[in-house]
Amino acid sequence: MIRAEVFRIDLWALLSPFVFCVLPSMAVIAALAVLFETIPWLRGTFGNVVYFVLWLVLLIVCAANMPSPQQAGEPANDLWGIQVVLSSMIVDTAAAFPDYQGSVAIGAATLSAPLQTFTWNGIHWTAEIVFGRVLWLSMALGIVLLAALFFRRFDPAPQKPKPAQDTEGTESPPLESAQPAQAPVPVHLTPLTSGRRAFYPVRILLAELRLLLKGIRWWWFIVFAGLNVAGLLSPTEPARQYLLPAAWILPLALWSALGTREKRHNTGQLVFSAPHPLSRQLPLAWLAGVAVALVAGAGVAANLVLAGDWLYLLAWGTGALFIPTLALALGVWSGSRKLFEVVYMLWWYAGPINRVESLNFMGTGSNLQLSRVLVYGLFTILLFALAVIGRKRQIKR
Repeated sequence: MIRAEVFRIDLWALLSPFVFCVLPSMAVIAALAVLFETIPWLRGTFGNVVYFVLWLVLLIVCAANMPSPQQAGEPANDLWGIQVVLSSMIVDTAAAFPDYQGSVAIGAATLSAPLQTFTWNGIHWTAEIVFGRVLWLSMALGIVLLAALFFRRFDPAPQKPKPAQDTEGTESPPLESAQPAQAPVPVHLTPLTSGRRAFYPVRILLAELRLLLKGIRWWWFIVFAGLNVAGLLSPTEPARQYLLPAAWILPLALWSALGTREKRHNTGQLVFSAPHPLSRQLPLAWLAGVAVALVAGAGVAANLVLAGDWLYLLAWGTGALFIPTLALALGVWSGSRKLFEVVYMLWWYAGPINRVESLNFMGTGSNLQLSRVLVYGLFTILLFALAVIGRKRQIKR
């Protein structure tokens, strides 16, 4: 319509893909969200990681099974309905261009020839295709019914019913026999000496570290140590490309707590009324997150030092600062752990894992440039400034 090509709108052709493809996908996603919220061990960070991996696998499987022009008449019934749409496009493309081999590009693509167009008549909705999409709605209903088995009416610890007690024959004691309440015992607080004040930042840093590590299972530390040993003893390139991303995805739940505890536990008034919440507490909380990153990647860092890869070591140090700073900034402004977890997992997969150079903040690729390391260093400073502004905004409230 903007280019004055066609002024007629076919509402059914426009809306039917949303009805048959998008709505079943939304139903399954909503059902999975309900199921994850009803199962305690899937309710937090681990559930977010499981969902991310599940979503990624489904997308990869769907993209890897694109039909050829000869098979496009019978599209696969994937969750997203992508193959239903692309199969219809492939059929019309093959009719317009007999030499078409069925290649598909989703997203950005580089054209090696002049752009050619064809007429797409839209999806021909057969009974088989519609029935396949309805099956996903049935699956969504089944997932919701499964979630009902785990639902405990918002009680985190379901209690067993207590046996009824026989209250007959018992009498309440007379009021005269009630003991008077005891007077509170006076408590004398010991003031901090000058020697203790000198170690005040260290004590706060250790307290922040204890808060980060609170609730961590023992096996987590074993995996932590194993990745460090493997990062130190493995060849430098595999350690940088594979072990460092693994070591820096393990503390995801620790970093996502930065900047969110005050809102999640409703302790903002207590924390923000303490002395110097902006100049002491916030930087020390950030340093606790940096310490976790440094320890998690220490094996790979030692490997880089022994190999003399100083540029990659600089990228390692920048990444160790960038990750907790990103977590702190997103946590302060959102008050939720989930924003950082989603953003970081997507960034981690696209950059360090898939080697998208502009997003590779760990320097796991083979074409590392000093300019990119400096850009992420500058970005880290800007993120920390955003965290300070957000925390100042919280204190003024």
